[in-house]
Amino acid sequence: MPQFLESFGPISKFNCQPVEKKKHEQPRMFHRGTQKGGRQSKYTVQVMERDNRKLFARVKNLLRT
Repeated sequence: MPQFLESFGPISKFNCQPVEKKKHEQPRMFHRGTQKGGRQSKYTVQVMERDNRKLFARVKNLLRT
């Protein structure tokens, strides 16, 4: 453990907050959209595509206009 602390610093900076946020946002978006289009709606795919677009924009430093 001391070697880990020397290499990476305090443990407090390693948390799961981004993962927990995504686990909260995705079901919320899914349940908000399930009323739109009925059973034929592929809303799960739309939620994942939105996440991919957000990640792509962040990696490429794109800004919304």
